[in-house]
Amino acid sequence: MMHCVNISQVILQKFLLAVLFIYKSIVSPFIHFLSSASGTHMSCKYPISCSEFAIDELRKSKSTWRASLKIFKRIISCAPWQSFMRVS
Repeated sequence: MMHCVNISQVILQKFLLAVLFIYKSIVSPFIHFLSSASGTHMSCKYPISCSEFAIDELRKSKSTWRASLKIFKRIISCAPWQSFMRVS
């Protein structure tokens, strides 16, 4: 049974890394293009971007679920949606 848990963790890790790759190569450049076109300046709060942090956590952590929790906490603390929620 333990072997199945490890296989599911590996599958989940590979899936999350693929999602992050798609985000970094397609979604993030598109978001930066839209923000620059609208005059909204987007910058990372941390020296290492959240996507790089997520990739590092997924690769080094023994538990995909624990890594996911750390990634979630990091994104919440960064609050990237605040730049789009300006009050006029």
